[in-house]
Amino acid sequence: MSFPNPPKFLTKILRSLCREPFYEELQGDLEERFYRDCKYNGPSKARRKYNLEIIKLLRPSVIKSPQNPLPMNQLGIFKNYFTVSLRNLKRQKLFSTINIIGLAISMAVGLITISFITEMENYDTFHEKANRIYRVTTTRTNHLDQSNEYASTSLLAGQRIADEYGGTEEVIQIYKGMWGDLERDQKVYRFSGHYVSSNYFNVFSFPLISGNPETVLTEPNSIVLTEKLALKIFQSVDVLGNTIKFKEGTYTITGILEGFPKNSHMRVDALASISTLKKDEEYSHNWEWATMWSSYVYLLLPEDGNPEMIKKHLTDISKQENEKASTFSMHLHLEPMTDVFPGDGKYNEIGPTMTRSYIQQIIILTLIVLFSA
Repeated sequence: MSFPNPPKFLTKILRSLCREPFYEELQGDLEERFYRDCKYNGPSKARRKYNLEIIKLLRPSVIKSPQNPLPMNQLGIFKNYFTVSLRNLKRQKLFSTINIIGLAISMAVGLITISFITEMENYDTFHEKANRIYRVTTTRTNHLDQSNEYASTSLLAGQRIADEYGGTEEVIQIYKGMWGDLERDQKVYRFSGHYVSSNYFNVFSFPLISGNPETVLTEPNSIVLTEKLALKIFQSVDVLGNTIKFKEGTYTITGILEGFPKNSHMRVDALASISTLKKDEEYSHNWEWATMWSSYVYLLLPEDGNPEMIKKHLTDISKQENEKASTFSMHLHLEPMTDVFPGDGKYNEIGPTMTRSYIQQIIILTLIVLFSA
């Protein structure tokens, strides 16, 4: 039984590109496979497979290294190009100056934009457990059926997740209604702070200069100051055990925080224990379903945690609590902390914010500057 010859076109390409020591052996193997495929699979399929095998062989270890047919005087060519460039610059001084300045500005804008975007995308990545931290967000719909997306949520949601549902390693409740004046020795100091859960430092990697991260926020009226605020008030960071007044309460300093990095979406001057609020009836409404304007809930999932299961829990909580509400409804969602900044423009962000659409606009403007140079 006679078979057709292998395709000639790719065979010639292989012969011209393949290293001499390899060609005979590779061509022999290819032809042997081609005739075998003709016998069992037919000539048409054998040709396609033959061509594909040759294409696969065109890799750096098989093809010849490129060689210059003639030796080139690289230094001479460089000198020639340099001389011609100088002549053109002298001939067209104004045009050349405009071009050089434009190119320099566009390159500078490009580099600044790259640096800016890199910094924006690195927000909150310094936390050791960043890829396991999630934020509970809210879609609130009023009686007119108008909906808005909020970064805040009800503290009741966090309480219920911690008490009734599994699948989380830690639940953090944050209330940001701590701001105004701290008083010490009849002097007042402006500041902003958060009331936070006692396990705050089990989730977030903000370094303490002094104090035990396991206990600094356990007791009511405990407060942790940043190093900057401590130096402003006491001119020292060795201040554990000292007291300071805020509104009608007296707080004991239990820790000193190094500070909040610039690439953190949370930045305040102090952290106080949320148990301070729980013992005060004036703040009891903060654990009601309707109250979600200044409170935030963060979750730390286990290594093998399932976000979809948590989303189901949040849906269940929303459904149960909305049955008790008559003029509004709230639906809870789960958002990875690494998506918080840059974000999608939610209301009530806990700290500095920037939307992804704004970054996209900067990229477009940068490209316009680069292409116009």
